Amino acid sequence: MIYWFTILALSSWMVYLNIHVVFEYQGASAKYETVLREYEAKKKELEEKMEEYLRLRARMEEHGLQ
Repeated sequence: MIYWFTILALSSWMVYLNIHVVFEYQGASAKYETVLREYEAKKKELEEKMEEYLRLRARMEEHGLQ
């Protein structure tokens, strides 16, 4: 009797942990997607600023200002 109760308790605990992990993964996945979108937006903005900087630097060198 104790054997079956132990098996039932451990099986229930394993099912609970698996369900808990699935929900945690979904939450983490949503946060990851948000952070990834923010990263891509900031990366694009930085690349645009870098291109602008290089363009202005080339113009300054072209006019002998540097």
